[in-house]
Amino acid sequence: PRNPDSLKSGHYPFYWVYNVSTWTAENTANPQAQQLVRYLMDNAGRIDPALNLVPASELKKHGWKFKDDELIGEP
Repeated sequence: PRNPDSLKSGHYPFYWVYNVSTWTAENTANPQAQQLVRYLMDNAGRIDPALNLVPASELKKHGWKFKDDELIGEP
């Protein structure tokens, strides 16, 4: 979206959600993958604004619904 405020408030008709997942079961856990996901989440706000990405932290502030760190619904 060209207007991130419209997206944050739920008034933008189209958007993509990018998800990154890790597994925590002992036989599937990957510490490097978990470290990568944590890094991406911690630094999402530093991504070049020209990419028009809106971090989950901003969506949460505007009432988007999350279960833990997973986006599950619009405001």
